[in-house]
Parts: sequence; structure tokens; C-alpha cells
Amino acid sequence: MKKQFSISKVFLPFIVLLFTIILIHSLNAQVSLDMKDYTAEMIQHEYQTIMKKLGNKDGIGGPNAQDRTQILRTKAWGVSAVEKTIWDAEGVMTSYDVYGMKNGELIWEHQEFKKTSVHFMITIAQDGTLSRKDLTVVAVVPTKTPPAPTQIPIPSPTVSPTESPEVTPVVSPTLPDEITTVSTPVPEETAGVKETPVMETPVTTPVLPTLTPVPPKPTPTRVPPTPIPIKEKVIFVSNRNGNLDIYTMNVDGSDVEQITFSASNEAYPCVSPDGKKIAFASNRDGNWEIYVMDYDGKEDNAVRLTFNNTDDLYPSFTADSKHVVFQSNRDGNSELYMVDINQPRKQERLTVNEADDIHPRVFKEVKN
Repeated sequence: MKKQFSISKVFLPFIVLLFTIILIHSLNAQVSLDMKDYTAEMIQHEYQTIMKKLGNKDGIGGPNAQDRTQILRTKAWGVSAVEKTIWDAEGVMTSYDVYGMKNGELIWEHQEFKKTSVHFMITIAQDGTLSRKDLTVVAVVPTKTPPAPTQIPIPSPTVSPTESPEVTPVVSPTLPDEITTVSTPVPEETAGVKETPVMETPVTTPVLPTLTPVPPKPTPTRVPPTPIPIKEKVIFVSNRNGNLDIYTMNVDGSDVEQITFSASNEAYPCVSPDGKKIAFASNRDGNWEIYVMDYDGKEDNAVRLTFNNTDDLYPSFTADSKHVVFQSNRDGNSELYMVDINQPRKQERLTVNEADDIHPRVFKEVKN
């Protein structure tokens, strides 16, 4: 009998191989497409546009700017760089870019904050070639879940009710008035021996000792800790050395100490509720901006919180010591804003009107 010829068995391996080649080609094409989305000319043009907008300033724009874009000078990869941040209409950060020149190569790091996070870095070599590095963190999922430990059942002990034994009353026998003598007949050869009387022993009920109760030990009285006295201080501004600087002193006027020493003017100081930070305004960078420094007086570690061409004044700490409310006329008239001292890019406009809102002070409201 002749074997039937099956076309499917002959061509099935070729079909599988063809499908694999198409799949690999499509994946390579997708990677190539991602790289083709950006050219060296496009990236260099964007970098030059940002530098032209920034000019000689340290920063421009912000989340409340017309284009919701902020450009700041920063440090990255060990060199000077610029960063560009964009927010949406709801104040949520949508993208973050950093550009910098290192060893003649332009480095661009891009990050998007959408439903699908995108984070990569592209380097443009001196010959114009591009190299991309994906910085997106991929969650590692274990291929095999370890089995849960087997729990050994521990049987609960069965408690049998204890039966109280029946108490048999002990009846004390009544002693007879006379001792009864039991006589046993004596053989003739033992005659003459004196008989011994037999007596019954009475049963005596034992008497239990009386227990004396022990009084409980007295509870020791807890002594509250001695409160640490809080030293009141005064923070103020003085031009006793030629320009405006910040000073502190005791409430009685003693122990005057200078906090800032720069050649510019520092004013409007505010101490954080936890006593660790001082927020103030300074014109050390050309116009009045908000800064924050440690209370120990290390002015060199002061951090700049605002970056505008207008004046930002009158800082005031919130109760958590993590935010500063201040006055700014960056949008045409004086309004109130709030900034996170740990993330200066997070700024929020608090008032929106045509009138001037000035001199903010944060306080705790006490209601009876």
C-alpha cells in the first residue's frame, strides 16, 4: 500500500521559520524606528533653542507660566547642564529633559510621566552618530514562585472537665464508757498467763492552719521628666555693616550674632517651626529671590528656591517646615505662591486675581 503524501507535514517547518524571521524583523524595525524618531540635527536645534531662551539667567518660566515650561541651569554628568520641565493644565509634570556638553559630545536625557513611562539617554558623538541607552527600570518577575511553607497543624489540647471526687464523711466512732476485754480460751498448758486487753484507736479529723492575706504591693508614682527650657530668640535685619544682613539675639538684647555675610542684601527672614531652617529673600543674583539655609549660619549652603526676572519676597514657613509661602509679581501683579524646599520645581500659585496679594504669614488657628 502506497504512503499518502502530506503537504502540511512537508511545508510546516518552512512556515514556522518564515514566521520567526518576520517577527524578528518587525522587532528590529521597531527599535530602528525609535532611533529614527530623533536625529542629531533635531536634538542640537532644541538644545540651542533652550540656551538662547535662557540667555545669561539662572532660570526662567515655571508651572504657572503661559507655556507651563521651566528652564533652569543645573549640574549633570559632572558638567554644567540645563534642564527643561513641562507641566500640563492641571499642574502635573509631563516631561523632564536635561542637556549637557561633555568631552565634545552632546548628552540628552529624556523622561516622560504618562501612563507608560519613558526614560532614555541619547549621546551625539563628535562625528554625529547617535547612541541610545534605555533608562526605564523594568520590574523583574520571578519565573517560579516558591511554594508556601507547609504548616504543620498543631492539635488543640482537649481539656476534660475535672470531676470533683465524692467526699466521704468521716464519722468519729463513739467511745464506749468501758473498755471491752476480749477473752480467748486458753489451753490448759497456757493457763495462768495474763490476758492483754485490745483497744480500738479513735479517728481524729486534722485541723487546717488559718491563712493570713498578703496586702498588694503599692504602685510606684511616676515622676514626669523635667521639661527642657526653650530659649527665646529674636531674628532681625540690620545694615550696621553697610548692607542688609540677618542677625539673631536674645529677647533681652544680648548675644547678638550675625547670620549672613554676603555683599548683597538679605532681608525678610523667617525661622521654620522646627527651628532648623531660615527662609529669606536676597538680591545676590540680581533681583530678589527666595533662599533657605540651615539655622546654624552656614550661608554657603543656602539653596535658591525661586528663579524669576521679578521680585519674590516675604517668605513664611508652613507648619510642617517643608514648604514656604511667599509673594511674587512674576505674573504681572503681586500674588501668593508656595514652594517645596526639597523640590524647588514644585511651585503652586495660591491666589489668582487682579488685585495685589502681599506679605503672607502662615499661622495655626486656635479655636475654643
